[in-house]
Amino acid sequence: MSGKNNNTRVSSRSKRKSRLSHKRWFWFICLSILILSAYIVPYVFLGDIARITASFLYWTLFAVLAIFFTIRIIKNWSD
Repeated sequence: MSGKNNNTRVSSRSKRKSRLSHKRWFWFICLSILILSAYIVPYVFLGDIARITASFLYWTLFAVLAIFFTIRIIKNWSD
């Protein structure tokens, strides 16, 4: 009985790790897109705007999202 119980525990643990791995990849891709936007948005979309408030708003949102995505990636780091 304990062998079957042990296999079930290992199986559920590997499924959980796989699910966490997929979640981490999703958040990693989101963070990568955000970092790519750090190069595209200021030069393409904000280049013609003379007011500094647009740039300030963008970089504030960028920082908040980068922190959020990073926390989501490392949330279950010990698993």
